[in-house]
Amino acid sequence: MNKCMFTVKIFDDVQPFGEGNKYVRFKGQVKKNFVPKDSKTPCDFFDFVCFREQKAEFIKKHFKKGDYILVTDSEVVNNNYKKNDGTMVYGTQININDVDFFGAKSEGGNTSAPAKSESDDLPFEADDKPAKKASAPATDEFDNF
Repeated sequence: MNKCMFTVKIFDDVQPFGEGNKYVRFKGQVKKNFVPKDSKTPCDFFDFVCFREQKAEFIKKHFKKGDYILVTDSEVVNNNYKKNDGTMVYGTQININDVDFFGAKSEGGNTSAPAKSESDDLPFEADDKPAKKASAPATDEFDNF
């Protein structure tokens, strides 16, 4: 069974796409449960995509860059494709099935960072840059992601 749950800080703007802009995608920052010895940034970055029209509309309406979102149901999928020159490109994306608010709601329905606990000794900041990787989605719709 391929079911995942994430607490995500939206790293880039939520981007509508598809016919009628009925789907959304964004890059999200997910805090790690541990800090690797060789890393200052205790988080990973993933590409999140929502193909469920009602949920995508909810995300567009209530979330923006810097907000926290609780992805309560999702699937991890390979996003591999072959370029015209025959080179394989490997990638991973998270397909969102359901989401909810995380943290305190501010005016306009957006969410703010959750309360910090004493065990949170490292920052979870949006200015932490994700590592560049050779990954791209399998369809032309995603070229500008």
